[in-house]
Amino acid sequence: MCERRIVIGGRGCQVYGDETAKNVIFWFTGEHEKDTIEEVYQQLKETTQVSFCLIACEIEDWNAQLSPWSAPAVYGKEGFAGEGAETLEWLEKECLPGLENIYQMKLEEKRLLIGGYSLSGLFAMWAFYELGIFTGAAACSASFWFPGWMEYTKQHMVRKKSRIYLSLGIKEEKTRNPVMATVGEAARGMYQQLSEDMNVEKVTLEWNLGNHFTQPAERTMKGFAWLLS
Repeated sequence: MCERRIVIGGRGCQVYGDETAKNVIFWFTGEHEKDTIEEVYQQLKETTQVSFCLIACEIEDWNAQLSPWSAPAVYGKEGFAGEGAETLEWLEKECLPGLENIYQMKLEEKRLLIGGYSLSGLFAMWAFYELGIFTGAAACSASFWFPGWMEYTKQHMVRKKSRIYLSLGIKEEKTRNPVMATVGEAARGMYQQLSEDMNVEKVTLEWNLGNHFTQPAERTMKGFAWLLS
């Protein structure tokens, strides 16, 4: 059970930890992750000695609300509606001011971090590029295969002193799906690109055992713990 649930601009947020902490982690979560949030939070508490506040922002339509732009279906019949811009606008113009109002937070004094798993990990990196307010991002088993993603990263810059955690399962690129099979090459390309970026203070690419569905909670927690280290 979440410690506190609030609604901002019609969207639910589950708030865990110490809202007065300097470190604030934003994580966009889908319905399929509702049982994972508490697990990640508890594991993170046990792993780090750093005080933090974890804000899990609820997503109702995973493929639509987390996709940065529209793209055809890659698996199954459901494509990507590209409503990520609306989610990003909500985060910037409603969620952040709402948190400041509810908890009397001064976000300019906070260390804002963002992360996620799968498509949420891709969205986290996109938000990191777009807003420039986060000091760190954790893209855990992120959907770097997303059409147009690598082209996007080559045309955009991250903020100065960025800290970025990337991860992937060693079996994730071993798939018959030709689009999703590019995820390994994309992850390596991102790591190389960010390693050469003068704005990046620290970047890592961690390879985990298993495929995309192996220990998502643990992988997510490791990304958040790295950001807090």
